[in-house]
Amino acid sequence: MGQKWGDFVELSNSANSVSLDNSKFAKLSSVDLSVQSLTEKQVIEMWLLFESYYDDVTYDKFLNDLYDKSRVILLLDRQKRIQGFSTIKSFYIEVDGQRARVIFSGDTIIAQAYWGQTALQKRFYLYLFKEFIKHPFIPVYWYLISKGYKTYLLLSRNFNAYWPCHFQDMPSNIKNIIAYLSERMFADAWRAETGTLEFSEQAGKLKQAVAPVTSELRRFPDIDFFVKTNPKHSVGNELCCLGLVNASLVWGYPFKLVKKLVRRLRKT
Repeated sequence: MGQKWGDFVELSNSANSVSLDNSKFAKLSSVDLSVQSLTEKQVIEMWLLFESYYDDVTYDKFLNDLYDKSRVILLLDRQKRIQGFSTIKSFYIEVDGQRARVIFSGDTIIAQAYWGQTALQKRFYLYLFKEFIKHPFIPVYWYLISKGYKTYLLLSRNFNAYWPCHFQDMPSNIKNIIAYLSERMFADAWRAETGTLEFSEQAGKLKQAVAPVTSELRRFPDIDFFVKTNPKHSVGNELCCLGLVNASLVWGYPFKLVKKLVRRLRKT
C-alpha cells in the first residue's frame, strides 16, 4: 500500500523519480466500490493476492480489516481479474478543539507485474479531491500506517505537508492528532515514544523477498529516514503518519500528470 503517485514502486537512478517500465504489461483500470457491494469471488481474489505478499496473515484478520472499511479501490486487468486493491474509510475527529476529516487507508497491495502503473494513485487522488471539496472549512488529513518504505513514499513524494519527515520537526497539534488516532484505532499497540505500532501478535509483514531496503535505496533521504524512524519495520511494526490534503496537493497533482505526459511525448 505506499515515490510519486505516478510511479508507484521501484526507484530509478534519479533521486527525483520512482519508475518502472511496464510497457509489456496491459494497463490496469480502477473502480471505487462500497465494501458491502463486493462479491464473494472478489473477496477471495483479494485475499489470495494479499496473502501471496505477506507473512503472518490470516483470512479472518483480513476480513475483519476489510469490513471495517467503507470503500475499496480495485485494480483490474483486461480480463477483469483483481491485480491490486486498497481499502478506505473516512470519519470526523476533534482534537484540541479542532474538528477535522480523516481518511484512513487499510490493506493495500499491487501485483508485482504491475508495479509502476498509476491506476491506484489516480483513483485515490479522486477520492482525496472529493473529500477536500466536500470539507472546505476544516482540515482534511490522510492517516497512514506504513510497515514498508514504498507506502511511506506515497507521502514523501507527493504531499508538501506530511509527518514525520526528515526535513522538519513535527508540530505539536499534528503529534496530538497522530497520537489520538493511533490510540483510538490500535489501543495497546501504540508506542508514543517511537511513533510506531508494535503488535503483541503478528499483524502481518511483507515477505522477505518483497521490497527489501538496500544500501542503494538508503541513499535517498526519505527512505533512510523511514528505516531509522521505524527500524523494526521488517518484523511488521508500522510507522504512523499524517498528510495534509491541501490546495497545493489537490491542484498540483493534475499538473504533475500533465508535465509527465509532455515529457513522454517529447521522447517519442
